[in-house]
Amino acid sequence: MLNLFNKKNQLYPELSPTERIPKVIVEFVFPSLEKEGFKILKSGLSIKRTVRIFNQEIWFSKSKWNIENGICAFTPNFSVSIKGYNKWHKFEYGENPMNDVLFGNSANYIDSWNPELFDDNDYDLAKEDNKRIVELLNQNIENVGIPYLTTLSNYDSTVKQLIESEHYYLAPKMIDICIINEDFRTANNV
Repeated sequence: MLNLFNKKNQLYPELSPTERIPKVIVEFVFPSLEKEGFKILKSGLSIKRTVRIFNQEIWFSKSKWNIENGICAFTPNFSVSIKGYNKWHKFEYGENPMNDVLFGNSANYIDSWNPELFDDNDYDLAKEDNKRIVELLNQNIENVGIPYLTTLSNYDSTVKQLIESEHYYLAPKMIDICIINEDFRTANNV
């Protein structure tokens, strides 16, 4: 239920959304991820770790509609990139790739993401109980986000996920991953 006058459990309501969102992430979301080997960037909006040749990232996009205490919304996003892919691509093809991101999605496109308090695909600190948002966000990251990143950080499950997703625009990158892993049979089948 929407209650704009409920200021119960508000974290840092005196801060602007530009300052408030990173502060909440740094202080209430990052600590549990740090134990899993993640590092946070200075902006406070991006949390990363490397697993073998894969860079995992959880990043938070702020709503373009944010305004003081009226709207303070953000969306969690998850992506996996390939470490050293840009250099490899330049060597193999003589040009830089468009990017090194293998796969990524915002939380609303990840199966099993608990949508409680995730209105219009955003968590809004100005509208909802902030402690509950942090609790749900941490649960979702631990139970859904990390497993999603883990699935995309293993060669076999990554290739399977990319084939099953039917995102055909990723075929060139999928072929590259197969070539990097010297799996020429799968590369030919893509």
